[in-house]
Amino acid sequence: MLKEWISSCTEKTEVEPLDAKFSILSSENGKPYVASVLRRMIKQGVDEIDAKLVNQYVHEDTISDPDLMIVFGGLPHNYVSIEGYSPWHIKSTEFINYSNYHQLNYVAFSKCLYRFSKLEQRFGR
Repeated sequence: MLKEWISSCTEKTEVEPLDAKFSILSSENGKPYVASVLRRMIKQGVDEIDAKLVNQYVHEDTISDPDLMIVFGGLPHNYVSIEGYSPWHIKSTEFINYSNYHQLNYVAFSKCLYRFSKLEQRFGR
């Protein structure tokens, strides 16, 4: 009985792959992307453009909305500029400002993930 239990505990099991996606965005991605979405809408003959329709087109073929944005390599200050980023993609993104760093290394990335894991997103509550 003990031998069976030990062998069952030490059997190799397949590990599920991590379902995480990493995307690198910059402020240059926002305006050109929204412009390309609007051009596609016009080519398809859309007569009336509203925020709901743009939202539908924006989320058709793009990355999912990022949960976390790490800002680094900028000037040290207490605010983060979101100029140039698509408002459709960052509406619920948590920003962590690491502007004193000029490159992302393992330690800084780990600290950001730890800090993010402790956050509670309330979405207006």
